[in-house]
Amino acid sequence: MSFLKTKNYLWRAKLLEFPTEITSDTRYEGKVTLKALKDYNGKVYVRLRQFTDSNGEIVYMGNLKLKAGESKEIKFKYKPGQELLPNNYLVKVDEKAVGEKAETPVGGYDNYYRIVKYTNATAIEAPVVASGAPVSVYKSAIASTSKCPPTYTYKK
Repeated sequence: MSFLKTKNYLWRAKLLEFPTEITSDTRYEGKVTLKALKDYNGKVYVRLRQFTDSNGEIVYMGNLKLKAGESKEIKFKYKPGQELLPNNYLVKVDEKAVGEKAETPVGGYDNYYRIVKYTNATAIEAPVVASGAPVSVYKSAIASTSKCPPTYTYKK
């Protein structure tokens, strides 16, 4: 088994179909197949997260109720939000059972763990002469993608 033995997982991801490169203004289809290891009632999330496990967004969120041993294929459609910044993101599958306070990862990482590269098709990439840091120009803002926190200098 590929999941950690110390964690008492409620789910095991058997399959994730989702592209490894996505762009703005495009709708994508995906699916995740989950197997309940115990009786389950709660929410399931598919997310794009940066390596810090913070920035990103929800790709899919839904309620699910299954008996132990049952599998469920969940199909979803996703269009990157306007707030998503060009970057590499990890696909993360989480669950939150009814009555639980925190979300926990789904087991079977090797079946869904992947890097997704997001590119904003409406941006113009241009180097900044003084620092050499790349800058992206969006419909609504200019953001530096250097290792410094983004600063927005223009908003229409």
